[in-house]
Amino acid sequence: MARGLKHGRTRLIGLIIADITNPYSVKRHERH
Repeated sequence: MARGLKHGRTRLIGLIIADITNPYSVKRHERH
C-alpha cells in the first residue's frame, strides 16, 4: 500500500514539474 501511495505521489509531482518547466503548457491552459 505504501508503494502505491509513493508511486502516485511521485507521478503527481512529475506532472506538476513538467507543467512548471514547460511554459508552453501554461500558455495552453490560459487559452482554455
